[in-house]
Amino acid sequence: MKINWGWGIAIFLIIFMISMLGFVYFSFQQPVNLVEKDYYPKGLDYDQEIQKKKDSRAFESRVKIAYESGVLQIQLPDTLLSDSLTGKVLLYKPEDSHLDKEFELKPDSLGNQQIKLSSEMKGRYTVKLDFQSSKLTYYFENNILIQ
Repeated sequence: MKINWGWGIAIFLIIFMISMLGFVYFSFQQPVNLVEKDYYPKGLDYDQEIQKKKDSRAFESRVKIAYESGVLQIQLPDTLLSDSLTGKVLLYKPEDSHLDKEFELKPDSLGNQQIKLSSEMKGRYTVKLDFQSSKLTYYFENNILIQ
């Protein structure tokens, strides 16, 4: 049997469709890690985020975030401490959003807080402090490496 140009085009189209269907199947099997699950509402509130960062610049050098021997150490300056301090500490892992951890910010009277981290947490994390003290909101970020 001789293959003419009509059969060649048909075979090419069939192979092309099978490869496209395989690619679509493969792409649907890949995990999707968004920075935020609700990124659109967060984008609308970005002006507030900019204001938090501006308010935080005066204290940026005095906020200490360090990781040592399985413990995350956070130190806030005395001027940011108040009875109404509320906030959170987010350990953000850029590679996999399932490994993100969130803790409540509860510094002691000296402004220190220690958070014991599990031994499974390895890699680069961004520590994000987002809190409110004396009716002003603050936001700090620092990168740490957990080994």
